[in-house]
Amino acid sequence: MAPERGIACFVGGLAFAVVVTEGMLNADLVGLAGLSLGTAVRRGP
Repeated sequence: MAPERGIACFVGGLAFAVVVTEGMLNADLVGLAGLSLGTAVRRGP
């Protein structure tokens, strides 16, 4: 395998990992927001 190809694969894998991690973090934040919103709604004014 050519070194350039290895570097490209490494960068691609790194970018993919970052996107997946970001997606998980965003999902967690959305879940937390939904949970706190649901709790507030259930509790009422």
